[in-house]
Amino acid sequence: MNPKVILAQRGARHRYTVAKIFNDHGLLHQLITDSHSHSKLGNVSKFKILRKFCPRLNKLQGRNLFAQGINKEKTVCVDSWAVIEKLFDLFFNKKYGLKLKWREVAWYWMIRKKVNFLDSNILYTMYTENYHLLLEAKKHNVKIVLDCIIDPMSTRIVKEEKQKFNIKLSGDENDIDCIEKRCKEIFDLADIILCPSRVVADGVLKIDKNYESRICICPYGSSLEITNGKRDPVERRIFWAGGEWLRKGLHYLAEAGQLLNVGDKKYEIRVAGIDDVGIINDKRFQGVTFLGKLNRQEMEHEMSKADAFVFPTISEGMAGVVIEALGMGCPVITTHAAGVDCIENGKSGIIIENLNAESIAYEIKKLCADRALIQKMSDESIVLAENFSFSSWSERLVNVMENLTL
Repeated sequence: MNPKVILAQRGARHRYTVAKIFNDHGLLHQLITDSHSHSKLGNVSKFKILRKFCPRLNKLQGRNLFAQGINKEKTVCVDSWAVIEKLFDLFFNKKYGLKLKWREVAWYWMIRKKVNFLDSNILYTMYTENYHLLLEAKKHNVKIVLDCIIDPMSTRIVKEEKQKFNIKLSGDENDIDCIEKRCKEIFDLADIILCPSRVVADGVLKIDKNYESRICICPYGSSLEITNGKRDPVERRIFWAGGEWLRKGLHYLAEAGQLLNVGDKKYEIRVAGIDDVGIINDKRFQGVTFLGKLNRQEMEHEMSKADAFVFPTISEGMAGVVIEALGMGCPVITTHAAGVDCIENGKSGIIIENLNAESIAYEIKKLCADRALIQKMSDESIVLAENFSFSSWSERLVNVMENLTL
């Protein structure tokens, strides 16, 4: 039996690449999603004056769904979800458990009459979303593939890190038991729990060790083209990119930079993706050069000029930015938590101890002092990155769908 997949996806995760893979291989039965650049709300967001008064509209311009070649007739868009989600943010700001529960109820009631289970045999969903839709899929004997995009222990890990530095907790971090309960409810319904890395699989098993037989490790690929750009690295220049400084370990890199710059040789730490003035002015990031948010070409330039991409993350699913760095031939120094299992320590990258600025500083200093090693690691990175090309990712994902419907 050929797979016919309903993909239920809120937001533009993986830049809609999963939808593209299913569409290109004739597996996409239906895509259920929210606002994108060509939806009614997306068309409204094209007016700069409206984006000025409502900054949340800016992100819709980057959700270019149909640029991926997705069949419009197979796409169901729930534009009104943006309004509903905002209301939940306002009224359930300090009650995350209630927000998680009733948000999913609201989403299901908005899509329930639009989902076409007729002739479909797989529902592909992401992490803790679509609980009620999963229950409905079971009634129709539709197989469920759950894409566990991040380590289920991530919220717990971030909470512990915030408590260590006396940082105010967010709503979800105050209600971890509720999140992990919802994880279990959804994992219980899944036929396949798709994990991009071993670290995610280990997190799933911490929810319930009985999930072992349903776990399938299927690494993501890069949703951007793997490029072998020319490199002209500036000696002792280090690059980091991300949107969440704490979870992605920027504070440990900044501390490592301070340790390195005690001596005569100076190291430059350059950071992309952070434009919050409060963070930029935080004393713990003294000496860090903040570049703001960069476009694709600017990111490639920074990668080409860096001795290394250093990413001491404390929790991920599988860090796409690490894959992009590998594909650009930029040597990577990261942690096991980044979820890129195939990095061979000391050859195609460097795996550092988690939560340890001294370890980061030591490995940076060691790598930057060995120009031949930088070049060798750059060459190995490009070879390794082929495992994460679009075609490789497509083959892995399609094989999972086909095996499920044998």
